[in-house]
Amino acid sequence: MKLNQILSFLIIVSSLISMGCTSSLVYSPTINLPVRPMTQKQAQFLGGVGYFPETRPEVTKEKTAFGGEATFRMALCDHYSLQFKGWKDLSENRRDDRFGFSFGTMAIVKNSPNYKLSISPTAALVFGDGSLEGGGAGMPFSFWFTKFNSVNLYASVNPVFGVRAQVREKREWGWGIITNIGTSILVKNHLTINLELSSVKQVNVYEDKRNNFLCPSVNIGYLFHGKK
Repeated sequence: MKLNQILSFLIIVSSLISMGCTSSLVYSPTINLPVRPMTQKQAQFLGGVGYFPETRPEVTKEKTAFGGEATFRMALCDHYSLQFKGWKDLSENRRDDRFGFSFGTMAIVKNSPNYKLSISPTAALVFGDGSLEGGGAGMPFSFWFTKFNSVNLYASVNPVFGVRAQVREKREWGWGIITNIGTSILVKNHLTINLELSSVKQVNVYEDKRNNFLCPSVNIGYLFHGKK
């Protein structure tokens, strides 16, 4: 997980801060943890809607953009999994076609009967009007309260960093802190629901601007039970 962590600690925020003279981009701040750590060969697919922060809210109609997202994760072994996520702006904040992708890993570093601790290095790319606009990374540290089998309460803190893809005289970059609180509910044997609220502090270093966002989301998931 060493190379993945470093690579990861450099992305969810390329999405997070494409700045300067570029148009605003969007990124997904959600983490959407499963009800409990997945075991080997298990997988989960989630799809939902929520609000995404604008990287330059001063040039858009609203500070956040309504959009859709989809996540797929699979366990390579017990308590270690890979995750892929994509998101797309569905709002009318701008006319550009804005979307992004992220790739990450999740490792359980503390596994007790009532709670879990995990680390999830993540890397992301964001696009605007069909062109790659930025890249960055995040490192979510998460606490899950997993005392109940069908309900999981969780919280996470995610330091993020991002830069623009284009090379200019002055590097366009920024950083942020994303915190998440949420619940993951196992409705039936395979069906899950995630309700989450993301709080984002975003700092655009290039333009010396600071913004704060509150972004609710809801995702419905399907859990595939693998066989060992």
